[in-house]
Amino acid sequence: MSSSLAQRIDRLFRTHLSPKGREYSYREVAAAISRSEGGRRRGEAISAAYIWGLRMGVKDNPTLKHLQALSAFFQVAPSFFFDEELTQVPEDARLLAATAREPVRSLAATALQLSDESLVVLLELVRRLSHIEGVTALQTSEPTEPLPLPVASLSALQAPQAAASAGVP
Repeated sequence: MSSSLAQRIDRLFRTHLSPKGREYSYREVAAAISRSEGGRRRGEAISAAYIWGLRMGVKDNPTLKHLQALSAFFQVAPSFFFDEELTQVPEDARLLAATAREPVRSLAATALQLSDESLVVLLELVRRLSHIEGVTALQTSEPTEPLPLPVASLSALQAPQAAASAGVP
């Protein structure tokens, strides 16, 4: 069970990102699990080192309360740690995890109201920002080559890049 449990915990860390768009730190998870809620302990006290041990397979026999606390934090059923079908997370799970971030939800809700032309511009802007920040975009069935943009939109997208290459913050 140790490697299987470690793989499942690792998968949770990789697919359930923090609101900052990165993996949670062990300290963040431990603090959230141990934090009191309404004067009552939310769950079992757990250390960052212990969570690291579970993820790395060094520790392989957690208490039920620890598994319940981890499942509550990552918002999965406790059976996630035992049921093979529940651990088959789709590759686009980052997309689902991202919806926990308010700016992503707000962007998506606003984008639903845009014209197709504006959506093309928005998608290209996001792709270019991802490239600038070194973020790997989710692979989709859409072509990965740059989309045609209206001239005004293209110049607006290139301005920050030109400023960055010139050393302007």
